[in-house]
Amino acid sequence: MQTLPYQHGYSPYIFPTFNISGNRSTSPPLSYRSLYQHSTPLESTSQTTSPSSDAARLGCPGACLDWGPSFFTTYPFAIHDPGCKESPGYHLKTIGSDPNTVRITSKRCKGRSSEDGSACSSCTALSVDVDLVKHRAFCHGGAVKSHSGLASELQEQKDEKKRMNLKIANLDRMLSAAREKLSKFGHLVEVIASNEVPGLQRLFAIAHKAREGVAGLIARVEDAIGGVYHPRRYTQRDRDLTMLLYELGGAGAVHATNNAHTALPALKTIREGRQMLSMQISVKDIQISEAMKNIETYFCPKEKKTISCIGHSMVIDEIAGQGSLCYLPEMDDMAGFCREHVDLLPSVKMGEDLTNVVEASQAVKEGKVHVGKEFTCVAISRHSATQYGATPIILSATCKHGIVSDSVRLIMTGLRAWKFSPFGESLRGPIWSIASDGDATRRSSMYAICMTHKVYNKSDLYYRLRGCVGLNLWVGENNLTMDFDYKHVFKRICTLLCSKDGLLVNGVAINKLLISLWLEKLTMFDWSDSSIHALLNPKDPQDVPRAVQLLSRVAALRNLDTTEFTPSEKIVHDALSLLGEALHSLLEPFINRNLSLSEQLIHLVKSAHIFCALYLKHGTSFMPNQLYGDVQCMVKNAIFYIAKTQDLDPNLRVFVCLLGDDVLETLFGRIRMIGGHSPNVDISEMRNRIRSALNLNDIFSREPSWERKPERLKLLRIRDFDHLRPGDWYGNLVVKFCNIEKCWKDGEREASAALCLHGGIAMDFGAIFANEGYDLMRPRGGPYPGVAKDLDRSMLDVYSSPDGEASGIVEIQPDLPSDQILASVSMSLHPETGCRTEAPPHSLYITLDADGRTQHKATILREMFDPTHDIDYKNAVDRLLRVRSFSIGGDSWNRKGGLKHGQHLKPEERFDIGDLFATLICIRGRVAALAIAQCTGIKYTVSGSMTLLSSAPRSELSLTSSPYLLSGQVLSLESFREPEMSRIRWAFTAEFASFESVKTRQSSMPRPPSATTSRGELVFTVPASLVILIDVPGQAVKFNVQDLPEPTNAHIGRGLPSTWVLDEDKMSAMQENLWNRVKEPECTLQMSIPIYGRVLSGAFPYESLSSDGEAIHFMPLMLPELW
Repeated sequence: MQTLPYQHGYSPYIFPTFNISGNRSTSPPLSYRSLYQHSTPLESTSQTTSPSSDAARLGCPGACLDWGPSFFTTYPFAIHDPGCKESPGYHLKTIGSDPNTVRITSKRCKGRSSEDGSACSSCTALSVDVDLVKHRAFCHGGAVKSHSGLASELQEQKDEKKRMNLKIANLDRMLSAAREKLSKFGHLVEVIASNEVPGLQRLFAIAHKAREGVAGLIARVEDAIGGVYHPRRYTQRDRDLTMLLYELGGAGAVHATNNAHTALPALKTIREGRQMLSMQISVKDIQISEAMKNIETYFCPKEKKTISCIGHSMVIDEIAGQGSLCYLPEMDDMAGFCREHVDLLPSVKMGEDLTNVVEASQAVKEGKVHVGKEFTCVAISRHSATQYGATPIILSATCKHGIVSDSVRLIMTGLRAWKFSPFGESLRGPIWSIASDGDATRRSSMYAICMTHKVYNKSDLYYRLRGCVGLNLWVGENNLTMDFDYKHVFKRICTLLCSKDGLLVNGVAINKLLISLWLEKLTMFDWSDSSIHALLNPKDPQDVPRAVQLLSRVAALRNLDTTEFTPSEKIVHDALSLLGEALHSLLEPFINRNLSLSEQLIHLVKSAHIFCALYLKHGTSFMPNQLYGDVQCMVKNAIFYIAKTQDLDPNLRVFVCLLGDDVLETLFGRIRMIGGHSPNVDISEMRNRIRSALNLNDIFSREPSWERKPERLKLLRIRDFDHLRPGDWYGNLVVKFCNIEKCWKDGEREASAALCLHGGIAMDFGAIFANEGYDLMRPRGGPYPGVAKDLDRSMLDVYSSPDGEASGIVEIQPDLPSDQILASVSMSLHPETGCRTEAPPHSLYITLDADGRTQHKATILREMFDPTHDIDYKNAVDRLLRVRSFSIGGDSWNRKGGLKHGQHLKPEERFDIGDLFATLICIRGRVAALAIAQCTGIKYTVSGSMTLLSSAPRSELSLTSSPYLLSGQVLSLESFREPEMSRIRWAFTAEFASFESVKTRQSSMPRPPSATTSRGELVFTVPASLVILIDVPGQAVKFNVQDLPEPTNAHIGRGLPSTWVLDEDKMSAMQENLWNRVKEPECTLQMSIPIYGRVLSGAFPYESLSSDGEAIHFMPLMLPELW
């Protein structure tokens, strides 16, 4: 037995505690010191013996180590190394072959046994130290390990090495497989890159679903290249694209794409999904049963799904046709006669002989019946973010010479058919509005249908609209309203701006030449002569982007800096700014995608009130009656749509871009696109193209990016978007967030502010509309201006048609009152009446003679109605017919240009619109007086032709034989005397004088302030040889209004900071010069002096007060010898 050295002292060591599972616990660590807190204090390590005790002389035997089995393999002997930091609180004293005989002594052992000969107290308390060493050896796995621990760790390392070797072997195999797969993928890429693989995407999708590897994929690709394998599994996009190709390019295009590398579906594949639905054509009088059949054809649900009930619009318009008849074999009918006069024919059936065909041909040659060159289409559109395309329910040929009752019957047939059909109102939702373009006859019929009674006082609709003072509340059956397409309104306003007479705004005549001069002042745009000319002289008056651009540019004039403007320019700018405010508010709701529904409504209300104020001031000189009524109807319908939607479902949205008949124009564009180089067809082919166009509707609703919109129908030509769809709007369009009454008041307030700021017009709309029968549609009460019979200047094209007749003029035939028309038509419209029966069995051939020669009915119809007399080079498809005629449309800049008429001269060498001139004006046929006028137009006449100019050389204007005519407005002048000087000077009061025409019955009654001022009362025309051009600042100077003496400065209106001032002596010299020209022998200039009746407004003839207070006219000239 070996005795270990005994070491004194105490080396504490902190052992962490452990829970049952062996994990580290969060309890504080243990230490030898904490374990011995209960023991006695450490005593001196020196050995002292008591001579009186025998046991004290014996040494401490130590304690027995209770370790358990496997002591030699599990005990951590290394902890007793002097350098070990985990040294326990005892020493090994004796170790034998028996583990039970191992004895230990405490490092605090006193070296002597106890009285009974056992171990001392320090050695006896070593059980805690032993337990800690055991715990560390068996559970903790510390840095000091036993033999078994080292052996176990060695075994773990061997196992880990084995696992790593296996892993490396697996990685080698995986790497080898990846290299092989990479090689196959490289081969696949090489095959695909060097060959056109039919249906590659579908091929990959099929292989992926079959979970085939690369080898299988390569095999499929190679088979597809070789034509052995044809991948199917077509997607909806593949079918849509194939159907689109078929509708636009025909079966040949489908065959080509099926056999090309695209491998799109064949014609047989898409035939099941293609709608083969054909509508019934109204070949004679329009029947409600035909419309109901078409509603069933197109609106019957194809799938069992929930259909939301929503508002609809009925849209009506015409599309050009070929002007020829066609044979309908299913009904044995001759189709294509105008519906207005087809009743004059005994029958439209072909029959078994030539009788009916000959009679119809004779009626056409005599002009009793016409072959319709246009087709009227009545369609239904859904007011929703999706599926909003127009779906036709009535198709009929027309000659455009019908009366109001014919149009009323057409509209009421569509309304009744939608109401009675189980697939119409009861399933889809009601019709809320009737929309169309500016056709005069249809407008009258729409007024007859949609203005029958006022909204009921107890209805929810009235509750929502009662706060809109001035809103017309007259509606039709089921609160039906009428609407006019906003794009047509834009084009008509542009036509008005580009016309010769233009429009009158707050006493200022605005026409094409004036606008061309002011557009040059917009420095933020890159203007050139050609671009301004293109805006004001379009080749295509139907170009919507050009119209929107012109209106937006005119609206931008209100933002010009007016610091350096002359008094004349300031007055014109105020008028342009007021017009610009109205145009800006009219455009914004339709082109600004960021506006909310409330902001859109405020803009519309603002424009409606400004138009109303200007119409009250100038009547048709500002805007034609029909155009004014259409604008107000458009605004009214938008408000009603919002209110009706709030009643139906407050969570729905309203899209102003869907109002009007633009959805039908889109359908017409697709129909023409299908025709390609043959856009005009007969009514039978038109039916087929409508069917194809409806298929395109479904495709483009799923794939809107595939559709190319017609250039002239786009609102803005920018790369971000073209045709505004409901999905293009960013603003909040939910109706529950729109307070109609508040928006109405805000729009009215903004309109009043604009009228005061730019026109000095204080308009009390509340007082005007407080009268019964007065509203925005009838600002003067009485009949609606929209149904006036006078000429609509906004419907005239910018250029006259080649035959000299202005397009857009529609002759309205006399008819019955609207209430009688509506009553008579409604009584005859029932679903049970007018039902067409199936045609009896008939042959497609007619026997021509006794010899039995037969001919197909379609051939006979074509021969009997020879279309060659209807050939028109404008519609001809034959190139030989087209090349013999000149191109139609506006002037182009590649043609030979005329004289520049001073545009190339310096400003001081030319006379521009807006400059001042002096002439003579005759009042009441006897008194001719000097008139200072501001130029509004310059005309150049030569060889009977007239050209409108914006400027002219000053050196040519005053010539005796000058070919120029000047139009202008007479300045109202007021005299004043300067305090330091005795001379009289004349100041412009910022008003223009108006005169009564000599043709008008003269009255001594004073003119009321609210009377309408027309353009003829403000603008006159005089030869340039009878004018004197006024130099600035030579004969007229710009004078600050504040420097004028009282009370003259108080009479200067419109808030002008400066005005024109002329000296009396210079005015006298100008009058004498003009008078001498008139008195020259054999001079005919006196016959060119404008003659008027009395002066309606303004200070003319110019008069001043003498020293005694009497009025003295400024040198009136008596002309008894002239008249």
